[in-house]
Amino acid sequence: MKHKVLIIDGNILDVIAAEASLRESDFDVTRLTSPNGALSKLEYELPDVVLVDVTMERLGVRDILARLEKDPFTERVVIILFSHMESKDMHDMCVEHGLHAYFSKGKPMQELGPFVRQFFDETI
Repeated sequence: MKHKVLIIDGNILDVIAAEASLRESDFDVTRLTSPNGALSKLEYELPDVVLVDVTMERLGVRDILARLEKDPFTERVVIILFSHMESKDMHDMCVEHGLHAYFSKGKPMQELGPFVRQFFDETI
């Protein structure tokens, strides 16, 4: 069974590049390029990984993170911040919300799939 990744990001070019890298690493990918219905999409898709751009306009990222923290089902979901923000700012947000990791959009996008794959690699 493939792991499912939900990408929440309003920049379609970043989404296309991320999706290609994730599919190459054998993930099923669903995308949400509008902040409308983000919480509903999370509940419907039941992803294993949420890749979220916290700088997406009108995205209630704190609401999403709070919902993920409260829901017992989503405690197993890997949450990765995905942004052009400074690394220190993303790191601080991960620590503040107990998130798994961050991936800077400044890195080569082909590294994203293997980066996410490490969360499911039995040998680690």
